[in-house]
Amino acid sequence: SNHPTNSSSSSSSSSSRHHHQHRHTPPLIRLHNEIVNFAKLMEPTALELECRQRMVERVTNVAHGAFGGKDKCQVLPFGSQVTGLCLPGSDIDFVIR
Repeated sequence: SNHPTNSSSSSSSSSSRHHHQHRHTPPLIRLHNEIVNFAKLMEPTALELECRQRMVERVTNVAHGAFGGKDKCQVLPFGSQVTGLCLPGSDIDFVIR
């Protein structure tokens, strides 16, 4: 009765097999994989990108209304919004000239 059951034994061997494979993955490959996974986790969703674009359009419309139209001012987003490196919840940088 002190012997492990088949289910815990297979679960244990599956876990140790994963650990065994992980130990043989070169450290730089593991680091690369962690960075790629983190980047995927942090990239904005399609909905977040759409909301951010709508905000750029709203600020542009407000600035054009306040300063006399497209001919009187330019609204230029810059920074992470433009480079695509924005994080969830990050601000949107603008220059109005």
